[in-house]
Amino acid sequence: MSGDLKSLVTLSDPNSAASEAYRALRTNLAFAGLDRPLRTVMFTSPGPDEGKSTVLANLAVSLAQTERRVLVVDADLRKSVLAGRYRISSPSGKIWGLAHYLSGQCRMNYIVYETNHPGLSMLLAGHEVLDSFALLDSPFFPDLMDSLRSQYDVILVDTPPVGTIIDAAIISRSCDGVAIVVKENGVSRRELAEARGQIEKVGGRVIGAVLNDVEFNQHGMKKYYYKSYYKYDSSNYGYYGASGDAGRRK
Repeated sequence: MSGDLKSLVTLSDPNSAASEAYRALRTNLAFAGLDRPLRTVMFTSPGPDEGKSTVLANLAVSLAQTERRVLVVDADLRKSVLAGRYRISSPSGKIWGLAHYLSGQCRMNYIVYETNHPGLSMLLAGHEVLDSFALLDSPFFPDLMDSLRSQYDVILVDTPPVGTIIDAAIISRSCDGVAIVVKENGVSRRELAEARGQIEKVGGRVIGAVLNDVEFNQHGMKKYYYKSYYKYDSSNYGYYGASGDAGRRK
């Protein structure tokens, strides 16, 4: 993994306040799964540019730093950013991904890439597709997620914004929980409630929200991205702080 490492503050500046916030998010996710283990967590947002992919990537690094086997799944089949942002490559020059697997073009072992960070692997989106719903709504996606659960301690799934297309809601059915990333002052309470409702309507489990891009100017501190975890208050839809060639698929 190389590329835009500035966005990976957990690697570039592990002693920063932002990295500490990611460690708090890591801990809070563990507590959120006390009633049911959170092995697969999906990250989405009400709209674009909320920072969900950056949040997910930094959390993945933070989890891998605890010697867990972590897999990042890029399930944004229409507008993937992870492969380009972190310059993922393969010896053959061909990047196989989720779209290739779901369309029957390759086996599962061709779509998982190791990174240069110990314990962290990535499953990329592959080629962009227009009819992503047809691929994600097939039995192959939940079967794939079940197979991956036996190989990794934690799986983090990056998806499109839930308010844009239905893909995220479909993916949520195959995950243990969903975290919604929202930028401070970026969305209204109504938009957040609608995003939650879309996920729960199909049987997804919303475990909370990550408040992103919070600016602190107290004590001369510069602006930095501070991520903290929140649990939902179901009574009012609010939230409160909780601290080669590929073989065919077989």
